[in-house]
Amino acid sequence: MEHIPRRGRVSKLSWLREPVPVSVRGCLESELKLAFQIERFGGDGPIRVYLENGSLWWPVGSGGPDLDRFLGSLRRGYRGVIGLIGARIRESYKWRIKDKIESREVLYSWRDDALGRAHLAAQNILLVDGKRAYIRGGYPLLSFYGSRNFPDETYLDACNSGFEYGRPLPIELSADKGANWDAEVNVRLFVARGQVLSLEQNNLTRLGEIHCEIAPLPFDLAESRLQLLCRDLLESVDDNKHLPFQVRRNGLTVLCLGPQSRPTSEDCVHAVTNLRGWLSELDPTTRRKFRDAARLLQSRISNIDEAYRRSGRPSAFALEPVDDEAIAGLSL
Repeated sequence: MEHIPRRGRVSKLSWLREPVPVSVRGCLESELKLAFQIERFGGDGPIRVYLENGSLWWPVGSGGPDLDRFLGSLRRGYRGVIGLIGARIRESYKWRIKDKIESREVLYSWRDDALGRAHLAAQNILLVDGKRAYIRGGYPLLSFYGSRNFPDETYLDACNSGFEYGRPLPIELSADKGANWDAEVNVRLFVARGQVLSLEQNNLTRLGEIHCEIAPLPFDLAESRLQLLCRDLLESVDDNKHLPFQVRRNGLTVLCLGPQSRPTSEDCVHAVTNLRGWLSELDPTTRRKFRDAARLLQSRISNIDEAYRRSGRPSAFALEPVDDEAIAGLSL
């Protein structure tokens, strides 16, 4: 909220922690259709991804204890688990979240927006047989990386591709004991760097096998990179305590994208262009406070352009050279 503290005269931005009761849907495993079964070499057992009501559902952990840990982490607001369900409400802000705030006057509150996002995010959880939690996700995606011990070897591993805006972030689930945030970030970097393959590209050493019961949709690297840039820019800007109150209220388009749906490529381009223009108009001192967002723009847009060119399509951005120079200047 934006408020004037009880003993102050100048407005400030504060974050209030508030438990929110939500409804989580449950069903029987017999009501689900098996979509993919991932057999990981050396794993505890197969990872079964189910199809239900047009959505794919990925398991979190392996049973009762993991279910208790998952739900307990949600109640406590653990940032990794909150991030999994796409709530964009987690304790990663650079300022302290408080249990009580004393105000002389509340100038603006984002409480209704936060409540709406919490209830929408609860729809991304499915409890199966009352024993196991599943999160809404995407088609299986293969990420590839080099071996630490043998530099000449490259491996493929399966992950959840559901990193689109407002949906669960990708996570390695084979031995998940508490929703590893680092694993999510790693897979996001794999996508940003193009270190991913669709299921039909399988000419590398596998860490597991994927058995398909339904036909997977083609993976569009260019569109996925664009979606991911939009999400990462949102988190970078929203997490920045230097963002002016007025801009946070009703300014940047990237802050207004609906978490309940996946934005189109046009929505993403508009949001990114709007943010780039806003950054370019800042004075140098203020601009330096948003260096992370500027670096994302500088490093990611060229990769997105390249992915579009490789697929034989014009770039969604079609940047002029002067724009490239402006983006480079923002990161200085």
